[in-house]
Amino acid sequence: MKINYTHAFPNSISAEGNANNVLILRKLEKPVRRGDGKYASYEIEYRWLSVSCQNKDDEAWACTQGSEVTYWLKSELPIKHIKDNIVSLFDVLSLF
Repeated sequence: MKINYTHAFPNSISAEGNANNVLILRKLEKPVRRGDGKYASYEIEYRWLSVSCQNKDDEAWACTQGSEVTYWLKSELPIKHIKDNIVSLFDVLSLF
């Protein structure tokens, strides 16, 4: 079950929880250069949690065991569909 946590991350485009995982999409103020030399304007933070996400008010997202950040080009993400909740970050990224 996917939980919308965007309200807990006011500077994010989207934040979603699923089981013991959270994905947070943010637009960067200043693009960063990736290892491939391209400048990315978006970051996705992945957090793995010690508890499972149950509902939008549970704050499971705060029970972080670890996290990592990846950088993305706008052309690599369907930003409008993510913003409008047409697609889930978990479906777009296919991480699990």
